[in-house]
Amino acid sequence: MKYLMPIFKWLMLLTLLISTLGNSLLLHPEQVNAVEAQQQVLLDTEQLKVSAQSVQQVDGVHWLIDYEKKTTPNEQLKLKLNIPTDSQPVAHEQFERQADWLLEKEFTATAKGRLELVTATPELAVTVQLDQTLDQTMTEDILAPDIAGPHQITSLVSNPTDDSQQTSSSQSNSTSSVTQSKNQTTASMPQQTEVAEAAPVSGSLNLAATRAVKGLPKMTAVTRAISDPFGYTTDELGTYATSGINHYLGSSTTSQFLKNYHYGLQETASGIAQYDLKSDALSFEDGYHEYGSATAGRANLKKTIQPTGTANQFKVQLDMIGDAVQPVPKIDIVLVLDRSGSMDNTTTSGNTRWQDLKEAVNEFSSDMLTDNRDVQIGLAAFGSTEIGNSRRPYGEISAFNEQANSDQFDGFTTSQSALMGHTLLTEDIRTSGTPTFLGVDAGIKLLTNADYGARDNAYKVLITITDGEPTFSPDNAYTSGNSLDLSLSRLASSARTNNSVLKMVAQETTLYSGNGTIVSNPPTVEFINNRYGQLADANLHRYGIGYHTGTTANAVVGALGPEGTYNVAAIESLATALQNIIDRLIATIAAADVTDPLSQFVDFVPGSLKGVNLVLNAGQLTSDTSSVSQPTITSGNIVK
Repeated sequence: MKYLMPIFKWLMLLTLLISTLGNSLLLHPEQVNAVEAQQQVLLDTEQLKVSAQSVQQVDGVHWLIDYEKKTTPNEQLKLKLNIPTDSQPVAHEQFERQADWLLEKEFTATAKGRLELVTATPELAVTVQLDQTLDQTMTEDILAPDIAGPHQITSLVSNPTDDSQQTSSSQSNSTSSVTQSKNQTTASMPQQTEVAEAAPVSGSLNLAATRAVKGLPKMTAVTRAISDPFGYTTDELGTYATSGINHYLGSSTTSQFLKNYHYGLQETASGIAQYDLKSDALSFEDGYHEYGSATAGRANLKKTIQPTGTANQFKVQLDMIGDAVQPVPKIDIVLVLDRSGSMDNTTTSGNTRWQDLKEAVNEFSSDMLTDNRDVQIGLAAFGSTEIGNSRRPYGEISAFNEQANSDQFDGFTTSQSALMGHTLLTEDIRTSGTPTFLGVDAGIKLLTNADYGARDNAYKVLITITDGEPTFSPDNAYTSGNSLDLSLSRLASSARTNNSVLKMVAQETTLYSGNGTIVSNPPTVEFINNRYGQLADANLHRYGIGYHTGTTANAVVGALGPEGTYNVAAIESLATALQNIIDRLIATIAAADVTDPLSQFVDFVPGSLKGVNLVLNAGQLTSDTSSVSQPTITSGNIVK
């Protein structure tokens, strides 16, 4: 049985007044009297196809941008569109606006979708880019400039005629009882002028136009959020799930006026798993869609409709089953920070790389160091010190109780303010080389040493953030003996800045090669691989983040992160990379809101919304009347 513990099922019952029975509840026309446009292909590569077309509407030109991402195994892509800042994107849950870019919020595999923009002018310039994760390595902007654009597109449609606007106006000003279509019941609704049958919309829209009948406005363009992966069919009845069935819950009777999704059929093309409530034969009654995973937490959803005793009135039932909340593990995190001179370079954000790093750490720690998470964070750093005419490489470890001069100190903190106020983050960057190997050893020492506050029973996460190639590498005098403690014992250790930092300097030039300016990638990569191999039993989760690193430096970043590598060039991507690392360890569906948007063709019957908490155990549902939390309505949408 999938669920070993009792879990709660949220059961939502809604009654909706259906004003156009001839169309599926899944049909969402965006605007009537729209004028169809011709499709224009912007690019078509092995990884991405993007096409666009425009629809002239009263409020401006609506640009419909269709995309299809195609990935290989272990590959995920994130779509990015550079569009004019004066364009207005219609709300898209999967995308976010950052300046003049529309960015997908998450990396996804093969997927199709649509974006809609509104402009006042009939021209649009679009630049397209992709970020890629492949075998846990992230690379930004993988499309060549000549493919990415900008692509200039022009609307090829004219404005709606005055007659069509007058028709729309007349349709909303008078009422009478009208017959909707064959085999439909009669209902009182706004009278609509009868119009001729609409021509099919171009296949690129993925939906044909609705067949016009008495009681329906003419629609020559239909838009639907295609972020969902399911297949749809459009015919004279409307648009509905291809895997549809005329059955409804609680009865073996069918209805010609509805099509529910057939939860008893496996729609493999969608990529969405299905779950059987009773763990026997999958059926419409007991089947659910399943999202998430056993480790990240799971949610099972099911939406069905059924007729009521009132004409044109249907009951909509929305079920959600959630896993029992999984305990969040203890996690010790060490951030290994590159304090080399290049971190003082200015980025496109207007800040230095170091300032960007601190902002990303601040955002990351505000989310991680909360009361409901057993997480502590420590800091390590690496750089070089000017001694005479030469530089000496060093590694450093944080001490939050200012006792770095003793054998035992608090190298971790659960306080965000203490973390962000520590010397290793507040100090300015000085001229320095890049001894990555000493940062690795300092970070591992902190993460594995109980005397510095590391916990034996915690997940141990090592995250190294660097912006360039190593300019120091270890020599045999440092690495001989294949022991972390033996190597560190050869460094000169001292406490600095009110005993808040343990500093370990390679004073002897025989311990290292390099002068702070000459790149030494291969020896560093070999050292990292060997050191990680020596500590294979330490259960370390190691990740590398390259911030503004070049191609050759990425080899080092890859060695730093055998469990995950991220190459980023923007502060938002840096913060996201940090969050993604921990999400893999602690992600769980502990609480969730379900939003059920209503089509413009249905009306919610006030007072009809009901909520019931049920307990699922061994495939059986029973009522839990001890705590019934009723759903709410927010901005016209029914949520939870």
